[in-house]
Amino acid sequence: MSSDKLPRRMGETSRRLVVDGSLALAARILGLGSAFALNSVVAHQVSEVDFGIFLLVVGFVVVGELLFGWGISDFAVIQVPTYANRNQPEKINHLMGTTLLLVAISSVVVVLAMSFPPITNSLVRISGEPELSRVIQWMFVLLICWSCNGIAGRWVLSLGVGWLFQLSYFVIPRLIAILFVAAQFARGESIDISQVIAWMSAGCLLGAMLCAAVAVHRAGWPSLNLREPLSEVLSRSGNLMSTRLLHVATPWVTLWILSAMTSTHEMAKFGAAHRLLIAVTTAFSSMIVIFKPRLSALYDAQRINELSTICSTLSTLRAVPNLLLVIVAITAGPMVMRIVYGSGYEDAGSLFLFLSLGYLIWVVGGPAIEVLTITGHERQVVRLQMMLITALLVAEFTVLSLSSRAGFSGPLSVAACLTVFYSVSTCVFVLLCRKLIGVDTLCTLSPRRLLAALHVD
Repeated sequence: MSSDKLPRRMGETSRRLVVDGSLALAARILGLGSAFALNSVVAHQVSEVDFGIFLLVVGFVVVGELLFGWGISDFAVIQVPTYANRNQPEKINHLMGTTLLLVAISSVVVVLAMSFPPITNSLVRISGEPELSRVIQWMFVLLICWSCNGIAGRWVLSLGVGWLFQLSYFVIPRLIAILFVAAQFARGESIDISQVIAWMSAGCLLGAMLCAAVAVHRAGWPSLNLREPLSEVLSRSGNLMSTRLLHVATPWVTLWILSAMTSTHEMAKFGAAHRLLIAVTTAFSSMIVIFKPRLSALYDAQRINELSTICSTLSTLRAVPNLLLVIVAITAGPMVMRIVYGSGYEDAGSLFLFLSLGYLIWVVGGPAIEVLTITGHERQVVRLQMMLITALLVAEFTVLSLSSRAGFSGPLSVAACLTVFYSVSTCVFVLLCRKLIGVDTLCTLSPRRLLAALHVD
């Protein structure tokens, strides 16, 4: 890898914040539109049971992706900018080779798992939905393709092409699936969920190949140095994987718990509200992912004040649209759910409100977990997350058990539990970030601090 292909050292941060953020936001808004369209079209064209199965598959794939590759791509997002700043191109190539090795191992493991009936049958039993067996093989295929797409996308993100990560990961797979559904609808043919999943897999594979080609063009061909011990890299990437797994997987695990302890009908409504929330909020939340390499470079240069200023600015940019979303959920939640998903989803408006409120509290706290992970405090984050999530799961099982006896809404109680969980987690990690690093990630309404972000160079 030649030095002219390395990402440049941190400079003109404010200008890059505007340029890169605008490109990433444009790609993410396109992804938002495709996510809206895919969820809405599938919900309108299939039964609630099939839509629930579709959500279970997506939940399984999202959680499985976090285990796939042992978090090596998250490690790359943090470490590649540091290697670039120190002019160590050979380490970038070696890390890319390690990534390919772990991807190959993970792919073999997934293929063996999908070929082993006791594993597939156990997943069907855990879900509580026998119809999941119709798509179980395609679920594993999507897992491999989705994970490869995510890993390749994070590599181009680490190399400074964040908008391509957004395009390949969020837009291309959904767009291809939408085109298939539209073609089926135009021909007057029924839509099979397994076919939707198959076309999403094809889109993920296309995105992965595109990102891999760009990564090789910018960084050169990967190489594998087996003489260097991988224990340190795997330990750090494993901690990063655990951190993201515990954070991202929580609502999806909740979805599977609802499927096992309530009806598919109730689970589908909860999943619909959650998917709508994710589709809307990640348009701005993805800016944290895009600028994670830059935050890492700021910390590597020990520019703590600038790091704190950028974090607060990003938090504010995330909080404003989330506040508007809560207002929409209060005033027109049932109507929004009906428009997006159909006439059977109006009563999911209250679920949408609770989830929106919890997520607003979470984004107000800013990227505290991200800052803690890029500064080497993954273990503290994982320990705290395990304690908080254990308490959440106990609360969810308790309220669902009581709901069948007391007659109150189980999904609504679970949404309330998630809101409390996000509130407590925000307080814990913001305070920990201040204590360990001295970085304030809370959003700010101070014009002086917001303007200061434009002068970071």
